[in-house]
Amino acid sequence: AFVFMRHIRHHHLSPAWLAPLASLSRRAGMPLTGLRLLNRQVFFAGRLNPKASSTEISEYAACLIRVGSPQEARKILASVDPSEVPRAFLYQAHALFADWRYAEAIPLLQAFVEECQRTRSASEVVVGLVNLLAALVYERRHEEAQKVFTEAERLTQKEGLGHFLGNL
Repeated sequence: AFVFMRHIRHHHLSPAWLAPLASLSRRAGMPLTGLRLLNRQVFFAGRLNPKASSTEISEYAACLIRVGSPQEARKILASVDPSEVPRAFLYQAHALFADWRYAEAIPLLQAFVEECQRTRSASEVVVGLVNLLAALVYERRHEEAQKVFTEAERLTQKEGLGHFLGNL
């Protein structure tokens, strides 16, 4: 992915590809590429573009978190409806993690898990549970953490998501 992303010329891409490629860039350790891909979609004349999709804004914010701008990420994530893009809850939590504000992230992660249980895949639920587990452990809420661990372990085994077990 790294080699592919280094050679991408975003001016030639369909706008529909920008958010998925920004996500791939971020996960490949290239958040600046993700920011470059989405900058023209998300901002217009120095302001948040009202035509930007919630997905584009969310992915842009996730890249901001990775480059060390969690406050800016939280500010733009405030414009995203998490019922439209549940990962906005997760990215808000990650922005709080970056500032060591784990207790504030817990309700966001719980909301992410609940939304994913209704509308998303089991792997998204496990992502939320793993992050929730980390926040609960950091906050020394061990009884709650044990329940979340048990649920995450059960779900990974039931759904054949063994690759997540290393994160528990």
